[in-house]
Amino acid sequence: MSLQAKLMFLIVASFVAGTMLLVFRQQQFESAHRLVTAHREIDQAQRKLWQLQAEIAYKLQPKTLRDKVTALPTKFRPIQAQNQESTNDLDVVHSPDVEE
Repeated sequence: MSLQAKLMFLIVASFVAGTMLLVFRQQQFESAHRLVTAHREIDQAQRKLWQLQAEIAYKLQPKTLRDKVTALPTKFRPIQAQNQESTNDLDVVHSPDVEE
């Protein structure tokens, strides 16, 4: 193989290696961009969730909730937690003033 052919092979191999490096670098930039975009979307969704949670908490303040429940025509019974041996989390306390 002549020196000229070896030099030409070296130039072509360097060009291919450089092109591959540029392609990998571009893919890295695109991946970083997608990651930043995803993080921004997550932050926006988190802010929206916090806003909705704050709205719900405001609308369900004990006094506001109590006023709305007492304004309803249906009578509600209070709920109490059961003792530790029970399998149910909540137990309905039977109130004498509420019809069954």
